Amino acid sequence: MPRAHIELDRRAVIAPVRRRTFGAFVEHLGRCVYTGLYEPGHPTANEDGFRTDVIELVAELGSTTVRYPGGNFVSGFRWEDSIGPRDQRPVRRDLAWHSLEPNQVGLDEFARWLRLTGSELMLAVNLGTRGILPALGFGMLYNMMDTKNFQPYFFIGFAIAAYFGGSLISVGIFGLAAALLHVKNIDKKAV
Repeated sequence: MPRAHIELDRRAVIAPVRRRTFGAFVEHLGRCVYTGLYEPGHPTANEDGFRTDVIELVAELGSTTVRYPGGNFVSGFRWEDSIGPRDQRPVRRDLAWHSLEPNQVGLDEFARWLRLTGSELMLAVNLGTRGILPALGFGMLYNMMDTKNFQPYFFIGFAIAAYFGGSLISVGIFGLAAALLHVKNIDKKAV
């Protein structure tokens, strides 16, 4: 049988290791999210339904980034389904894992979970079945949730106005409408 031998010399430093190298991912698969990270009836669950025992273990591991939504789940992920009041979010069939996705842990909730674990988001987007525009909207929405910056909605207004051949004034109107819809529909506890 072939053998391998590796020697490590801590004195032979080539370059610093970036903090973001030590990441992980969270996927809506099996018990990872539901009854894993999120289990409202669990004795250690906080007010958002997240298990504090899991939060403590993730923080102890020192995972600096978490890719979300990770794995095959992203291939059918519709970020629009994961925002707004939980009781108004649709339940959808997840074609990758042949299960039902209740959308009870969405972007708002995941942003709060990341803060509790001390991790940062590494955003995964669905370019396979959705395309670049929904991916851009997803990225801008998450950034706005995290920074409370609604200025990019005027970029969305510009895109809508340009698509429909609208005037400069319609950019402002569409941008303002998008921002107001966002403020109305997003879970206020997230920001």
